[in-house]
Amino acid sequence: MGEDGIASVGLTPAFTALAERRGMEQFLLDLYDYPDLISELLEVERQVMEKHVEAFVSSPAEVAWLDICWAMGADMGPKNFEKWALPDVVRAMEKVREAKGKYLGLYTLGRIRRLLPMLVETGVHFIETFEPNQGDISLAEAKRLYGDRVCIMGNYNCLVLAFGTVEDAREEARRCLREGMDGGGYIMVTADEVPADAKWENLKAMVETVEEEGRYAR
Repeated sequence: MGEDGIASVGLTPAFTALAERRGMEQFLLDLYDYPDLISELLEVERQVMEKHVEAFVSSPAEVAWLDICWAMGADMGPKNFEKWALPDVVRAMEKVREAKGKYLGLYTLGRIRRLLPMLVETGVHFIETFEPNQGDISLAEAKRLYGDRVCIMGNYNCLVLAFGTVEDAREEARRCLREGMDGGGYIMVTADEVPADAKWENLKAMVETVEEEGRYAR
């Protein structure tokens, strides 16, 4: 990565593609009312998804993320998640694993504690965002349990950027570094998006703190 950063590619899993078309409430009802039909439709969408993954693999981009946050928002429980959404991750990783110098991660939101073991088992390279407000696992615990198997990204509280002081922004960055940095395998980014009303001085303080205190020795 060096000092230049990397360009990443966002990919849509099959579950998300269908849920966006039907709306989440109706799609969840479809899973129970028409499971055979939904299975057929998901298979078609997974073939489309695989073509997108193949396009990423053949592109100059090094990093892609699979946006599975819709499946998290559905709060289906581990058994249903494993049946309906996890195959998207498995199929995408099968394509990426064959390529050299390519990395695939997962963009998640909300309560992911019960799903993390199966997500880590797929072999994805990173998982984000570990929300501090709506999530159900702390950065420190995620690092302790899974930090030796997957790169953990996120957990910086977005609300601090909008409503906190400059010192709040610095301390939030330090908290993330304290919980996630030790031993490597952590990248500090915001937990979800940067708010539209984020204060410039808070963003600057966050970046400066990471530059000063968050570099790994070479």
